[in-house]
Amino acid sequence: AKAIRATDSILIISLPVEWKEQKLETDWRYNKGFVQSVWNALKDFAIPISPLRTEGARDDVVEVLKRRIFDEISEDIKISALQKLREKAVAYEEYFIGYEEFLKKFERTYPFHPDYLEILEKLISHLKLQKTRDALKITIEVVKSIEGDPEYITVWHINPSLDSLRPMLFRDPFVDYEMVYRKDIEDLSGVENLELVKITLRTIFLSTYIYDSPVRLDDFPDKKKLVRMVYEPRKFTENNWEPVDVLSAIEIAYGSEKVTHLMKSEDKF
Repeated sequence: AKAIRATDSILIISLPVEWKEQKLETDWRYNKGFVQSVWNALKDFAIPISPLRTEGARDDVVEVLKRRIFDEISEDIKISALQKLREKAVAYEEYFIGYEEFLKKFERTYPFHPDYLEILEKLISHLKLQKTRDALKITIEVVKSIEGDPEYITVWHINPSLDSLRPMLFRDPFVDYEMVYRKDIEDLSGVENLELVKITLRTIFLSTYIYDSPVRLDDFPDKKKLVRMVYEPRKFTENNWEPVDVLSAIEIAYGSEKVTHLMKSEDKF
């Protein structure tokens, strides 16, 4: 690095760190001592620059995900997907209250469902992961694992069963939730409409386990939000499902002796 100073060249070094409360925190997957030694060697003459503003700036993260994962996002396909969603939102307005504002937000976040980004952001925060770096890593694995050709990417596309995601999603202090997920969702069988039940339970799980709370919280999803999060036009059309079938899936799961960790309090799950 010192040799670079005497030239017109620029040396860019990326460190897996983040400033929190005036302290440098190292990404949990890297050797803290080694990263700190690199920083100590550079800090007197290097210029630290944050690669991306992420605090309170979800749109910035969206743009990074789009640019880094997709070569091109077809405007025609986007319009078609949002039109299909609009048609269902109008037909089932009771479950898509305020859908015009929701669709405006979706225009900015497509091909990511706005609730996908919301849950991803909460996972990153509660699991104490690196905001942009791990949002990108998780989403790359999500996109690689998707089967078929969905109209957009939503919450249940995050599959905790993937070997590449399991270490991030079930890190301390959430290690025990891996067993809960495996028992109640991954290994679930012998219930009606199994696939829809599983993706609905997965959506509930991803929305709630990070709070580690046995009691109802305001951030837990209600029926209307679950319909919005689970519905994906291509998957539902292929299986001849309607948005309200999500409610049936919830009742099937809630009534099954095999699903032991699904709790319902008033209108929250």
